Amino acid sequence: MAEVAFSRHVQTDAARWATEALRHADESARRGGDAIDRQQLATLWLSATLAADGVQLPHTLEGRLRTAHHKLALTDDASWLAYQRWFEIYLPLVSSSVAAPSR
Repeated sequence: MAEVAFSRHVQTDAARWATEALRHADESARRGGDAIDRQQLATLWLSATLAADGVQLPHTLEGRLRTAHHKLALTDDASWLAYQRWFEIYLPLVSSSVAAPSR
């Protein structure tokens, strides 16, 4: 739903749906314990994509991406490599520490 809202240029709905998806993914991850949760990673990836395109998402997104990236870096499972690399790309794009260019 977040992707559909974004494609229709309704950023507030995209943000709402992405935030809801993050909540569901977080709950799924909590139930799974310390294991890497594919649903959570996919939702983080979508949310990072939306945030990089200007959708205002929860300020916790950067921390969630960092935590997921760290978990992925600790695993030897190559099936997670795509997520790890994409998170490396998106982290600076969604970082609150990236300053806007001054005029």
